[in-house]
Amino acid sequence: MQLSKEEFIKKVSPYFPAEAIDFVYHSFSKENYNLKISPPRKTKHGCFIRYQKDRPQISVNCDLCSYEFLFVFLHELAHYQVYNKRYGLFIKPKPHGPEWQKEFKELLTEVVQTIALPEDIKTAWKKYLTHITSTRAKEELDGCFAAYRPNSENECFLKLLKPGEEFAFMGNIYRFERFARTRVLCLNMSNKKKYLISGIAKVETLR
Repeated sequence: MQLSKEEFIKKVSPYFPAEAIDFVYHSFSKENYNLKISPPRKTKHGCFIRYQKDRPQISVNCDLCSYEFLFVFLHELAHYQVYNKRYGLFIKPKPHGPEWQKEFKELLTEVVQTIALPEDIKTAWKKYLTHITSTRAKEELDGCFAAYRPNSENECFLKLLKPGEEFAFMGNIYRFERFARTRVLCLNMSNKKKYLISGIAKVETLR
């Protein structure tokens, strides 16, 4: 059963930026997909699933900041557009191939041009649009979203620490070794293996 606009807004307003609600509802009301607010998932922020006997589903994690939630929704909506407009169930283009890139760019461009987002978000999105497959562009975008996420007193970006300092990250203790371009080479203090971690990863200091 299709939700009324009032019901839709009541369900999703805690997650999307207020300025984007009309855009999202317009998409939801004219297209044929279900939107699910998911519990936090460690391996992904969102997901698009297509079913043989039911409506496709877009899911987005509930623990994202509102602008990241919108971004992930658009990412998954682009997957839906590829599936719905061009292919259907039995033809499988590459997940982030040229078809998806085209749809995602069009959605991001429309949002940037029509919705009054904060200037730092707009700037980051515009830059990402020109380098949509770049890991560095995505990391810079994540850094922009991080400014809108809740912070604890002991959290900071990894790149702000100094060589030799220890920190907690995803349940493990690491020691900052050295910079490796946009990443940091870190020593896991438990297994003594070294890992590259993004410089804009949010870590917990042990000072």
